[in-house]
Amino acid sequence: MLELLRKIGELADAHGFEVYAVGGCVRDMLMGETTNDLDIVVSKDAPKMARIFAKTYHLNKPVVYERFGTAMVCGLDAKIEFTTARSESYSRDSRKPRVKPAPLLEDLKRRDFTINAIAMTVNQDNFGEIIDPFQGQKDLRAKLIRTPLDPDLTFDDDPLRMLRAVRFFAQFNFRLEEKAKEAIQKHCHRLNEIVSKERIRDELTKILTSKCPSMSVRLLDGVGLLKEILPEIKVMQGMEQNGRYRHKDLYEHTLMVLEGMAPLSQDLSLRWAALLHDVGKPKTRRIYLEKGYTFYGHDLLGAKLTYHILKRLKYDNAQIDRVVGLVKHHMRLSLLDENVTDRALRRLIREIGPFLDDLFLLAKADRTGYRITSMADL
Repeated sequence: MLELLRKIGELADAHGFEVYAVGGCVRDMLMGETTNDLDIVVSKDAPKMARIFAKTYHLNKPVVYERFGTAMVCGLDAKIEFTTARSESYSRDSRKPRVKPAPLLEDLKRRDFTINAIAMTVNQDNFGEIIDPFQGQKDLRAKLIRTPLDPDLTFDDDPLRMLRAVRFFAQFNFRLEEKAKEAIQKHCHRLNEIVSKERIRDELTKILTSKCPSMSVRLLDGVGLLKEILPEIKVMQGMEQNGRYRHKDLYEHTLMVLEGMAPLSQDLSLRWAALLHDVGKPKTRRIYLEKGYTFYGHDLLGAKLTYHILKRLKYDNAQIDRVVGLVKHHMRLSLLDENVTDRALRRLIREIGPFLDDLFLLAKADRTGYRITSMADL
């Protein structure tokens, strides 16, 4: 990455541009991570700088967004976004900002979190100089997610940043500043007001495929976002099950299954299936004096609810079909009788064949939510 940044710096010097690497690429570099995504802030006319860069290195013409003063170039094993240094202002009914050219400091102010508001000089004279007006390096060392400006303003202007905060918690195992938590709780309702379902979906995907998805769901709940985006999970809280589960509370059982899936697979469909496998239980729960609680048909209703949840979040049909199938069939393996006939077993394999391997993993994760009485239960 440094070699590519030097090439950008040399070209900028030759054409009279001031250029800075900013955002995630600087953050990742300071954390010792590698990245192929570069965000370059240009003092003036970023699209022109992008065109010069693409022409010099014989790359495809950049994709230019004149309204925002940005241009995207792909090549040299990287995706590079050139952006004219700018300030932003927002209207209440849109997260698309009004922009105008501004000095670098104003550009850094508009960033979501201090760890993303660090710049590095790319011009040759001061190459590598770090510009950190909001103490982002200190927050990196402290593993703290904090906003450069008042978090009320940051999250009200662009509510998607609230989900990004949870994503960084999940991705880096950082903690969220208390003021930021309070601001998210205050503005969580804004998420569904002006943020597209596609953007919510993309952040949820990154959260669920992180190393600690169950902890992330707890944080979503703690800051009020869970009820806004997944009310079907929120309603599980406090709902009792029978005593064969480690947790009588359905919500706690669900998070334990999601936690159990984390070391087994990072596959998105399996993570969603772990989270939604019992989503049909709240509406199918019945209580009997002898049997206690029953949830007959929760797998079939759960499959229908799963379809509507993932459709609402704009997942593609292939993804939806796979998760729906896993939820629909998640009880089949656990209900197998020890004396099952070959004929019945062949019929079962015909019916669930495409899902068989995934169902074994889901069943194993589901077992973590039960009271284990012997090693055979594992």
